[in-house]
Amino acid sequence: MKTAKDLIASILVMFLVTFLVILKADLENKQYGNSEVSLVMVLIISCLLYLMYKPKKTKGMTGRDYELYCAKYLISKGFRIVQTTPITGDYGADLTAKDWLGNNWVFQCKRYSGNVGVKAVQEVCAARKHYSANKAAIITNSKFTKSAKQLAMENNIELFEMIEEK
Repeated sequence: MKTAKDLIASILVMFLVTFLVILKADLENKQYGNSEVSLVMVLIISCLLYLMYKPKKTKGMTGRDYELYCAKYLISKGFRIVQTTPITGDYGADLTAKDWLGNNWVFQCKRYSGNVGVKAVQEVCAARKHYSANKAAIITNSKFTKSAKQLAMENNIELFEMIEEK
């Protein structure tokens, strides 16, 4: 099943091919009147297609790279003293931070291609206790399952979805 984005892209590709054919015919016949318009349209459509399908910055990242990316995101949102936890034995937290109100936070960072489930919520709940934090959150480039959202709500866990540069 094609998404609206894929259908728009298909239409743009058809226009792109049409303008390329017109441009080629104009250049072969040395009729340059329409070739400038065709060239401009080719460039515009090419740019639109690139913007629609440019690779996301987080796609090729390792887990640790995504954690560092999330740390920068948190700093841009006003968090301070943002620190990474050990790669192994982190007790369910990837980052710790303080907000502008002085709250201590723990963050679980999940770079997933699918939806994030309840396991991440359980891990960050344990991390909140271990790190003596009063706030906890999960950051993902993806989305959360319905059950993860429910468990997070019941345990006062903040959820940050779709955190990646587009």
